[in-house]
Amino acid sequence: MSTRSVIARQAGDGFIGRYHHSDGYPSGVGAAIYKLYNGYFKQDAKRMLEVLIDEHPAGWSTIVGSGLGEVTDFSKAIGFHESDVNEQKALMTIADMSTKLFYTVRLDGPEPSWQYIERTLAGEEDQDE
Repeated sequence: MSTRSVIARQAGDGFIGRYHHSDGYPSGVGAAIYKLYNGYFKQDAKRMLEVLIDEHPAGWSTIVGSGLGEVTDFSKAIGFHESDVNEQKALMTIADMSTKLFYTVRLDGPEPSWQYIERTLAGEEDQDE
């Protein structure tokens, strides 16, 4: 069974996003977005969202590589260019619609504990992390 998710950006009072079929938990898609932002996209959030959202209107099967925390190799299929200035802070909000809880991660900060985020979103007790 797949864990479905949405990769989206804020647009006015709503959002624009793309369906993501598999690995939609924080340690899957969340970790992949974090690693793409800090790795392949060299902290260019605008370009990353262009690739993940604008250039893929049909959505994604998965952006997660063969192991959790790994990402698909974008270098062979997608062109890359850097923007001159990225004035906005790069934030990723992960939400669990069943518990109505959310967690915000700074993409330009240290990598978070994805398991801690998953426990928090599940409403489990804080386990000293």
